[in-house]
Amino acid sequence: GGLKLLEPCENQRLGRGANQDKWLPRPSMDGSGRQGEVGQALKMLRFLGILMGASIRTDSALELDLPSLVWKPLVGELCDFSDLAAVDEALAADLIAVRECPSAHSWATLACGITWRVPSVIKGRWIDLIPG
Repeated sequence: GGLKLLEPCENQRLGRGANQDKWLPRPSMDGSGRQGEVGQALKMLRFLGILMGASIRTDSALELDLPSLVWKPLVGELCDFSDLAAVDEALAADLIAVRECPSAHSWATLACGITWRVPSVIKGRWIDLIPG
């Protein structure tokens, strides 16, 4: 299969919330993959950067629908919680629930219902985090 640099944001993938037309860089493009795949990904990212630079220098529009979570750091702006919520409504709701948890008892109840995991570099796989 082809090597893809971008993937749909979580709101797009789940079909809910705002910005369902936005795309994010694939987490597995961080350089932790196989050697040939990493080299190809870096070449593709460099080419994308060249295209972006050329579009700025020539004042030509480049249709690249990236969310503010991606473009703000590129232009030196800080991201805030709304930038995250704009691409992953479910995660934002979970984080608000954790932040607004009123007591230790409520936290124990809330934490039992949350699966703590991170995405793997292998597409579609997750790694469960182990307590402690």
